[in-house]
Amino acid sequence: MPKTISQFDWLTIAIYFLLVFIGYINIYSASLNDTATSFFDLDQIYGKQMLFIFLSIFLIVILLSLEAKFYERFASIFYIFSLISIIGLFFFGKT
Repeated sequence: MPKTISQFDWLTIAIYFLLVFIGYINIYSASLNDTATSFFDLDQIYGKQMLFIFLSIFLIVILLSLEAKFYERFASIFYIFSLISIIGLFFFGKT
């Protein structure tokens, strides 16, 4: 059963958003140039980062809504999949 809004760990969510905001500001200030037009310019690295931020917010809502039992039940499958992915880097990865 999905969690209700009051059951979320709001401190963790606030820290996450704070770190994302600080990281975005750092990327934006390091890559800002005279041709900047918008925060959402996907031709610039900070625009791509904003896209990843929006995608991660969507994923975080899904992950936070799952019960802890789900992770306990499928932890071994996640672990095996992660190991196979890492081993696959040796065969399919490129430099």
